[in-house]
Amino acid sequence: MEQKKASEIEKTIEQITAELAAMLHYSADSINAGKAPDYQTMQQKDKVIDSLEKKIDELAIEYIARHSPHASELRYIVSVLKMTSDLERIGDECKNLSRDYSKAQEPLPEELVSLSELSTGIALSSFDLLMSRDPNAGRIIISQDDTIDSLFYDILKKYPGDLRTTFMAKSLERIADHAVNIAENIIYASEGTDIRHFSQK
Repeated sequence: MEQKKASEIEKTIEQITAELAAMLHYSADSINAGKAPDYQTMQQKDKVIDSLEKKIDELAIEYIARHSPHASELRYIVSVLKMTSDLERIGDECKNLSRDYSKAQEPLPEELVSLSELSTGIALSSFDLLMSRDPNAGRIIISQDDTIDSLFYDILKKYPGDLRTTFMAKSLERIADHAVNIAENIIYASEGTDIRHFSQK
């Protein structure tokens, strides 16, 4: 891949993951402290994420239009386009968490706090993966998905009438799902192996 364009794409990916990491830490710290994240702050950060997603898409499409990337380069560009969509959706779910938490009247269940920690951890690991592009690290991320799903379903069973808890748990579970999607795409970009149907729930 053309070095200048590749560097610009990677720099923008670093920017969007840094913004998302700040959102995730803010959400997790707020949940741990029993205090709702500020919704307006999350909205502002989400707008930055949306802008960076568009920039990455433009850079990737421009590269395809101007060059004739060989197989591995094309896999990477296609994966970037898919992964930026997952990154943007992680930002959306962080925003949804702050919205739903603001409606809270009772303390959050301990299980939800645990799910927040797990989902935050797997998402942050996927951001590191975007830089390292290590397929083995990607497989480690994917292997954690079952634990998160199990806790998510336990929450749904234990708190069936608690809509706030259900909505927040779903946002956290989706954050983890997007992290897994990123890992799958890194493996595809690195090895040319599409493992989506092998790692689906």
